[in-house]
Amino acid sequence: MTMFQTTQNSRPRLALGRRAIVNGALGLVLLGGAACRAKAYPGDLSVRDLGARGDGRSDDTRAFQTALDRLGGGGVLRVPPGRYRVDQVAVRHRGIRVQLDAGAVLVKHGAAGVRSRGIFVLDGLHDARFELVGGTVDLNGEGPRAIGTPGRIPNQYSHLTIASVRGISGPANAAIFARRSSDVAVSGVHILNSGESGLLFRNCGRVTVRDCVFDNIANYGIELSLTVPEADGGSGAMPLRNDVSITGCRFNGMDDYALGSGNGGGIGGGGAGTGLGALRNYRISDCRFERCHRDIHFEFLRGSWLEQFAFERLRSIEPRQGSIGLVGARHGVISDVTIEDPGSAPAALLIPARPEIFGIVLSQDFSDILLRNIAITDRRTGRQFEGGGATIDRGSSVLTVNRPAFEPDDAGRWIGIAGGNPGQAAYVGRIDRVASASRVELDLPAGASVRGGRFAVGGTARNGIILNGGGNVTFENVRVAAGNAGDAQGANDAAAIRLQDTTGTIRFSGVDLAAPGGRWTKPAGLLLVRNRARLVGADGIRATGFARARSELR
Repeated sequence: MTMFQTTQNSRPRLALGRRAIVNGALGLVLLGGAACRAKAYPGDLSVRDLGARGDGRSDDTRAFQTALDRLGGGGVLRVPPGRYRVDQVAVRHRGIRVQLDAGAVLVKHGAAGVRSRGIFVLDGLHDARFELVGGTVDLNGEGPRAIGTPGRIPNQYSHLTIASVRGISGPANAAIFARRSSDVAVSGVHILNSGESGLLFRNCGRVTVRDCVFDNIANYGIELSLTVPEADGGSGAMPLRNDVSITGCRFNGMDDYALGSGNGGGIGGGGAGTGLGALRNYRISDCRFERCHRDIHFEFLRGSWLEQFAFERLRSIEPRQGSIGLVGARHGVISDVTIEDPGSAPAALLIPARPEIFGIVLSQDFSDILLRNIAITDRRTGRQFEGGGATIDRGSSVLTVNRPAFEPDDAGRWIGIAGGNPGQAAYVGRIDRVASASRVELDLPAGASVRGGRFAVGGTARNGIILNGGGNVTFENVRVAAGNAGDAQGANDAAAIRLQDTTGTIRFSGVDLAAPGGRWTKPAGLLLVRNRARLVGADGIRATGFARARSELR
């Protein structure tokens, strides 16, 4: 064991000011939470009474629009069990609750295109007090487990684990598409199968999402974005773009791996433009993410940022690139987070740019962040390798390569296949069985034929935690067993914790680092690259299994 001797006896404290930290927890204002205000429903309609059939064949869009328009004074629109094909309906009145009974499914209907952005559309509706509750919304799109012709949205490959076609037009056919609106709540809804997002909020405030499940969505389960007014396509004045609460939700298979846009995740968004100001009072808690590209990802340009946030009690299982990524964030707490096997997809091997694979990353103009009770674990000890000449037939589970590459122990490991077909589709799945050194059987059949494609096997977490281009961060009770060079070249720029171009003060208390396994592992416990920050408590970091517990590159 390599020990950094403790030099600080006092417990580190993150001084974020009265706005941000109160007794060690984030003091989010939320004004009663982001939930909608108390409602009185004067009306109560069944969509069946307005002519909806719910037979899975008829177009029920007109019935839904008529019902919403009749609830001019607010009320409940009840949706009995059935499959309702709905294109797009406008929510024009305040105080409406759409209640989907158990067994009620809304299926997105209509041609794909930028004019068809969602089922329920809110535009410039402040104090909307709109609720969507219960049931299922099938957005009928090409999510990560789909493959087909770009621009179409047939839901015919949902049983496959095939990443989407590169270049799919993928309109944001969300269950709710809201612009310049506020007071929207979604609870107990299963949202699935979208080539874009599950819920899309653009320049919105006071949003609550609770106890929902998001499944097979190519971009974000929940997208929350700032844009310049002339680019959001909305009308009316801007609301306060603050106060978001997301609790008790599950996100499965959020991934745009083959789209190549670098997005894809459970919850995310950011600012499409500079100088847009802040998104404030964000709480994400008690959520589970499984096999998403990223779990939480917000990215802002200069003059835009996420401020006063708390991400609490989260569990991440096999994120394909990383779990939490924030570009431009201030005054926040990330606490009680467990991340297992980040970097599950072999993206670092397949993508020439070799992107960073991580557990948590804070980048560009971040400040005053507390990382508390964090556990990042990379349990994989297998090799990572890549090659070419991959061939597989559409509908087949058998993959062959032109040179021997596989070993019996590769069964059960992640494999990625890219290129080698007109659509440049990619497959991301697991090896079910190794038949020979050049032939394996996959867990599920491919959705496109591949001839001479590239392949890569094995995931790796290149860094456990990355801080890049900001400062004033406190680590409190943080355990990292990750940080793998992750390529055949054995590049020595990986670490359990990597500080690069950091400033201000970085505090450590109760930090425990352990080197992961892996053939190409040459990481440092704490890696400093052009670090200008003052390190407090770094001598107390416990580091196990590293050739060098601390490494400095200047």
